[in-house]
Amino acid sequence: MADPSTTNGLTGLLQYITLLNDDEIEDLKTLGDDVDVDELDDEGLARFLFAQEAASLLNMTKDHRSSSANEADISLLDELASIEEMARFDHEMALALAEGRPPPTRSERPSREQELNDQPFDDPSDSDSDSVQSSAASPIISAVALPLPPPSPPSPPIVIPVSLGDCVICGDSIFHTIINLPCGHSIDKGCLQIMFRKACDSEAHFPPRCCNTEPLLADVLEHLDDELADLFAEKSVEYRTTNRVYCHRPSCSKFLAPATETPSLIECQTCRIATCGACKEQAHVGRPCDKSVNSEVLLLAEKEGWQRCHSCRHLVELTQGCYHMICLCKAQFCYLCAIPWKECKCPQFAEERL
Repeated sequence: MADPSTTNGLTGLLQYITLLNDDEIEDLKTLGDDVDVDELDDEGLARFLFAQEAASLLNMTKDHRSSSANEADISLLDELASIEEMARFDHEMALALAEGRPPPTRSERPSREQELNDQPFDDPSDSDSDSVQSSAASPIISAVALPLPPPSPPSPPIVIPVSLGDCVICGDSIFHTIINLPCGHSIDKGCLQIMFRKACDSEAHFPPRCCNTEPLLADVLEHLDDELADLFAEKSVEYRTTNRVYCHRPSCSKFLAPATETPSLIECQTCRIATCGACKEQAHVGRPCDKSVNSEVLLLAEKEGWQRCHSCRHLVELTQGCYHMICLCKAQFCYLCAIPWKECKCPQFAEERL
């Protein structure tokens, strides 16, 4: 085995390794295998640590030699490519001179090292990089560029909605359909439908109005759905009728028509049962109205102090408040004498009823 250099440190170790032959290097590498460090003496431990350090330096030396070999291969490839490029240029020059054409210009070919540096780095673990490397190694390289995708259409401009006004009911800004009422206020479509729906559900909200002004159905009909428009037209006839006749069957109670002075037969279009237009009881063809039923109710009303509307003849009971009565038929009368309001001299209220 060659003697190690007396130079201290890393320089001496490197000089020592360079003097080793192949067998001595293998012996040195196997020195650190399967060794129990606890059983070594000082000299053996020193040799063991020296073997580990030498193995690391041997690996570094191999990597350096491999890198130098790659650089030598690249230089050789560049030289061969230059020779090939020179031969191709000489051939084109000879053809140009033979055909009387101007001589071609010689282009500078990048070196192999520059080509490798210009290539993007691909992760070898990526499956796509395998296909790229195999294509680069192929002698036939396609120079046809892939077609570019068609440009995407421009995005439409953003349109900021402009408020057309404020709804008089909900107070929100109206951006789409605005409905102008006869009083000058504006309302949106949703609030208009709510207004007409409430007018159909309760006579107290009929007719729909703003500032005591009723919008005409024809002016707002296009903003109501068909079902609501038909219902409102039906309820308008009912609520505007002063003396009404309803189906005498309690389970139906459908509005039929205005009352008549003499007995008449009015058929309900819902249950197909007829009602008398005079007494508002079950129809009685060929017989006069039975007043005994009404007489019993009228006797009870007289006993309890109830009053009858002079217009529709409905019974009204006052529980508290003044004597100014407003019937469902919109008629106004005095609760004490049933005469139209402000046409009598009765007191307007009693303190015990307030």
